[in-house]
Amino acid sequence: MTEGRVPLEDVREYACRKCTRKASTRGMSERDWYVVFNRGLCEHCFLEKVRFDVRGALEPEAEDEWPPEPGPHSRLREVHALDISYWDPREFHHGGRSARTCADPADPLARRLQALTVPGSLFYAGLCLLGDGLAEYSRPRSPGWGTFRYLPSALISFCAAFEALVRLQCEMLVAMIPAVPPPVRLALLEGSEVVDDRGEVRARVARRPALDRYLMLLRYGYGVEVNRGDTWWQNGRLAFDARDAVAHYDVRQLPALSIEQGMQHLEAMLLLLIVPSVQVGRTVFWEQFGLHGTLAELMTLRDTYEIAFEERPLHKDWPSAPFTFPCALLGVDESRYPQG
Repeated sequence: MTEGRVPLEDVREYACRKCTRKASTRGMSERDWYVVFNRGLCEHCFLEKVRFDVRGALEPEAEDEWPPEPGPHSRLREVHALDISYWDPREFHHGGRSARTCADPADPLARRLQALTVPGSLFYAGLCLLGDGLAEYSRPRSPGWGTFRYLPSALISFCAAFEALVRLQCEMLVAMIPAVPPPVRLALLEGSEVVDDRGEVRARVARRPALDRYLMLLRYGYGVEVNRGDTWWQNGRLAFDARDAVAHYDVRQLPALSIEQGMQHLEAMLLLLIVPSVQVGRTVFWEQFGLHGTLAELMTLRDTYEIAFEERPLHKDWPSAPFTFPCALLGVDESRYPQG
């Protein structure tokens, strides 16, 4: 047992130091005992505290200026060894080096620029789902697992945010940088041109993975050459693979997601933005540090309250025995799958 923890058998009932109602340690795990009883809280007050702390991470107090510019979290330096000294809190403010003006409202790009807030909204939605999951699975006597609810949704939301950001910035690059070669322009916009048997040029849709277009975006928009073998890039690819495994569910492998895996994947996607920013000295996405800081705070809460859980298929790892399952197909082999 961890040093400093009271043995489970020493106490059975106690009074909550906040609401004074009686509480019992019956059925508590060692984790519950340590994070709930040692705080002197009943189950209800403990859950309220966790929810309060999660809200505090997701909705920090507003700054005096708008938009707020949260600085890089210390985790980037201490865990990932990134030097963020280039960061300027006013980079995207009026007059900053990364602030631009669309002077003509009739500019075709103007309408697309109205979507600039969409990636941030989708990233934040994923963080809210993650926070809800932390609060739910922090419950004392939690079984430590559940069916898919929070983690796949948070991962899918993060991937959607990243893909929206790549699509938007590709549109911006093609419209704003004349020097981009025509074939690259087509690839960034997921198009191609072919000559048919009559000699006419036809435009076609040529879908490309978001990471492939992001490579081109970094090269032609930011001057960053990516080594695909680098850890930060490989981890980002693994995050997208995990998204694919649950969004297009791999029924043979039956993938599950733990809170630790989920948080690693979300951070990997934010590092896809942050690492190139460090390399070029310009911030790829104006909200990336605030989002990463929020995720880092949620990671701290996970460790503080020792929250560990997994989301998986309900029937995964059930004992091997005959069972009945739903099936309305016609022509079923009755000898192997008789009617239940």
